Amino acid sequence: MRSFVKTALYLFFYCLNHCAKLFFLRKEISVLMYHSVEDGAWKYGVGTEMFRRQLAYLRKKYHIVPLADIVAFMKGDIELPDKIVALTFDDGYADAHETVFPLIRGFSIPITVFLTTNLEKQWGGLERLTWEQVRTMHRSGLVRFEAHGHDHINLAEVSSDAGEMTKEIETCRDVIFQRLGYNVRYIAYAAGHKNDAVMAFVKKTGFEAAFSISEGLIKKGDDLFSVKRTQVDRTMSFFLFKARLTGAVDLNRKFVDFFRRAYGKK
Repeated sequence: MRSFVKTALYLFFYCLNHCAKLFFLRKEISVLMYHSVEDGAWKYGVGTEMFRRQLAYLRKKYHIVPLADIVAFMKGDIELPDKIVALTFDDGYADAHETVFPLIRGFSIPITVFLTTNLEKQWGGLERLTWEQVRTMHRSGLVRFEAHGHDHINLAEVSSDAGEMTKEIETCRDVIFQRLGYNVRYIAYAAGHKNDAVMAFVKKTGFEAAFSISEGLIKKGDDLFSVKRTQVDRTMSFFLFKARLTGAVDLNRKFVDFFRRAYGKK
């Protein structure tokens, strides 16, 4: 029932957004957040064939750009046309090399992997990347590795302890520099956990932008330290995937926020 209601709402907002675009041009610029691409049961993964279908759709309907282009657009440094998308992958699973990398290499598609640098940590029973795989992907010029913390800890829970935050973030930054030879520019908050103190700390320590798990289209002038990303996972139908690339995602978010305020739900 919940899935049916969600789809019905998105269908309504999708149609409403389509009508609105006939009169008001709103650029569809999105950052997608994946975790893994494999055929298991983990909720946060995406099946291989579904990912192929999504990628084919994006190649046909959208311009796939490096994440740096999104950040530059938000800053006002460049203009972007309509229908732009950047692909990001969190944590760093082995399937990023085994499944995703051959597909993006065949079409010269850029991606960003927000890497949790303690590669011994596992989620969903999935294997993690090896450093040799990381280096291979990096050398292609198509894959940029950015920060996702060293141990994937909840930064909001330790935000009052600058030492803990420094350890988590700086260890990740240092490991990527030692392994790949460059300084990371961006960070994705592990599991989206952040607060004002975390955002201020990340900004103070030299990151250019930080990415959240809040959904929505990207606009020029958006907060660079709470950049929206739209999650793609196994619960999402192909229709919902397409709809969430449009203004329907913002309309749905506003509706959900209104409902939660009205009924006191968090």
